[in-house]
Amino acid sequence: MELNQSQKEALTQLLKEALFYWEAHLMKSKVELAEACGYWKVHKSGTKNRTRTLDRYLDPEKLPNNPRWQEVIKTVRFVQKQPLDRECKINLETKTNRWIEEIMRQNNT
Repeated sequence: MELNQSQKEALTQLLKEALFYWEAHLMKSKVELAEACGYWKVHKSGTKNRTRTLDRYLDPEKLPNNPRWQEVIKTVRFVQKQPLDRECKINLETKTNRWIEEIMRQNNT
C-alpha cells in the first residue's frame, strides 16, 4: 500500500520514538534492536554492524513507496514489551493505534 507524505512522516516518527525509548531507557543500540526483534537485517560492514533497511525507515524521504509498515508496527510493539515506564508504553500504544486507524480509514475510502 502506498503511503502519502503525511503517513510516511508519522510512520517514521513512530519508529524513531520507539528507537529513542529503546536507546534512552534500555541503554541499547539500534543494531541491538534490529537483532533482538528480528524484523530488520543487520549487515556486517568491516568491523561495524549496519542496519541499512532500518535506517531507510527512519527517514521519510528514504522510505520506500510501498513500505513494509507492518514491520514497523511489530518493532514498536516489541519495544513496548520491554521494561519501559508505563507512560512510554501508553504513548507508543496510542500513537500506534492512531496510525493504524488512519491507514484503515484510507483503505475504506
